[in-house]
Order: sequence, then C-alpha cells, then structure tokens
Amino acid sequence: MKSKFIPISKPWVGEDEIRAIKEQILKCNLTNASAEGGEAVREFERLISAYTGAKHAIAMNSGTSAILASLMALGIKKGDEVIVPSFTFLSTVNTVLMVGAKPVFADITLDNYGLNPDDVKRKITRKTKAVILVHLYGYPAYVDEIKELTEEHGLYLIEDSAQALGSKFKGKQVGVFGIVGCFSTYPSKIITTGEGGFVITDDDELAWKLRVIRTHGQERLYESKILGLNLRMPELLAAMGIVQMKKLDRILSLRRNIAEKYNKELSGLGLILPKERKNAVFNWNYYTVRIIKKNRDEILQILNEKGIGATVYYRRPVHHSPIYKRLGYDVKLRNTEIACRTVLSLPIYPGLTNRQVDYVIRVFKSTLIANRPI
Repeated sequence: MKSKFIPISKPWVGEDEIRAIKEQILKCNLTNASAEGGEAVREFERLISAYTGAKHAIAMNSGTSAILASLMALGIKKGDEVIVPSFTFLSTVNTVLMVGAKPVFADITLDNYGLNPDDVKRKITRKTKAVILVHLYGYPAYVDEIKELTEEHGLYLIEDSAQALGSKFKGKQVGVFGIVGCFSTYPSKIITTGEGGFVITDDDELAWKLRVIRTHGQERLYESKILGLNLRMPELLAAMGIVQMKKLDRILSLRRNIAEKYNKELSGLGLILPKERKNAVFNWNYYTVRIIKKNRDEILQILNEKGIGATVYYRRPVHHSPIYKRLGYDVKLRNTEIACRTVLSLPIYPGLTNRQVDYVIRVFKSTLIANRPI
C-alpha cells in the first residue's frame, strides 16, 4: 500500500479557528499589553479555569515562558537548587538556569516516566527550593508521593503539565496539585494556539505576580513593579485557543479511541505498552511504547521509510546536552538511560483515520516480527 506520510502529531484546526483569528484581525485587535490581558485572553483564561478547576489561569506565549515566569514569581534565584528530571524536554531544565538556580537531576520511574520519589528524596538538600514534576506524554506522575515530600521539606511543587491538559489523577486535572501548573499550547499538544501556554494556580498573590511578570513587570503602563519580560499571549492566538477549548472533550475522546485500539492490537508482541494505573487518566498526548527485545532504531527507520512518522521522545537525556556537559554534570540515572534507549512514540491525533491507524498497526506488527532479537 502506497501511503501518504502520517505525521507523529497534527493539530485539529479548521474553519472555526480561521474565523476567530480573522475576526480579531478585522477588529485590529492583535494583542494587549495590559497586565490583565485583552478580551480574548481573559476569555481563554476563564475557559481554562473552568475546565481545570483552578482559581486563576494566566496565559503566556509558550510553555517555556509559563515555567520561567513561575520560577521568577516564586523567587527562585542564584544559590537555589531545583530538582528536575533529565528525561524531559529542554525547557524544563533550561528555565532553571535562566533564573540563576542549579538544576539537580533525579531519575524517573519506568511505568509513567515521571520523577522517582525515592531518588527525589535522596537529592533534597538545604539549598533545594522546588521540585519540577513532569507529567510526560500526558501520563500522570507520582504526584501524591512527590507532593508529600515537598510539603515535608517546605519546597515548592511545580507541575510541568505541558503535555498533560486533560490528564487526571484522583478526578483532578494534573497541574492543580502544586503551587503552579504549567501548560503548553504548541501544535503538538492537546490544544494549540500555534505558540502559547498558560499557568494555573489557586494563589492570589502568585497570580498577580505572573500577570505582571508577563508584561515587563508592569502593573500600570511604563511602571515596572517587579522584573518581567514580554511573555504575553497575543489576542490573535487567544481567540484560537477559545475555539480549541470548546473542542477539548472531543479531542480527548478521539485520542482515547486510537490509544485503546493500539493497546488491543499491539498486546502480546513483547512491547511494554502504556497503562493507566489506578486513579490515573491519560489524555494520550503521545502513545509511547518501550521496545526491549528488538532493535528500536532499526524498527523506527523502517516505520519512517514506510511513511509512518513514529519518533523518539527523548533520545538524549538533558544532562547529556553540550551545555550541561560544559557545566560538569556527570550523574548516573539508570532508568532515564533505559528510557532513552527503548521508547518509541506512534502517531496519535484527532484527525488520524481508522485506515491510517490500521496501517500503522499492520506495519508496526510486521516490522516487530521480522526484526531480530538483540
């Protein structure tokens, strides 16, 4: 079968988003520099608060900005340590460096790819000020255990929920368990605004700081009360976000249907499949398996050659990146290394057709069977 290339992810956008953006352009309402944001930003934030159950939502221009602004608002600075995973996207860690603090790498668990509570406990020192817990792939991490540690030691819990809008634990949206939850609306995420993100929190003072930080520290125009940057979400993008939020339940349902089919059809092949543990609900931002008895990279190459945009998130731990090597990081993280060698993500997005899903399954199965054990 000659198949058109199937990407790893694809945003679900259409005429509704085009109309929303066009309306803002015709009104010349492109952005708003006030701390409270413009009409579209405020409505986008209202929808987020209503969906997540958080008291405040603060729109940003990226998920990276959401983490950076949160660290700034919490007063994380030079001399402080922040415990982070290395099996994550670079922004989780780079933002810690940006505020002058020291990232301290802890290992992950292999069942949900989140921080290992036991290793986090070992890494806590008198300099530790926060833990950034990543809900990678949209799979809720061990938030209860990590939260207990942060409360015991008087630390901030920051949830990097960039990939986890719609993921829940014990009936609550992940991101509401910490002092802040940071999300992304990049095109590969559950909803998209092109570029963008947001922070949720129940803390009134922190919400005020975040709103001010996102617009150069200004509460009033040309008066910086605190240090800030331009981290604002434009009105154009917020208008798109409003439409996307109204589609969120349908997006989650379509993704779940695909994930359930993958789980059913790929069982019994020696793969480690993603599994929702008790009280955890995945949003299926990514469908990630582990290949432990076959050559992952050979299989990936064949899938790509046959038009399937499977990929690896993430092939290299953050602490192996050149900048962290130059900074002298040389830490052993066994599970992180295993995950980097064995994970593989398959295409999953709302517009993926049944025919395309069947093709992915058929090619993946045949490739696995044909590949020699290692």
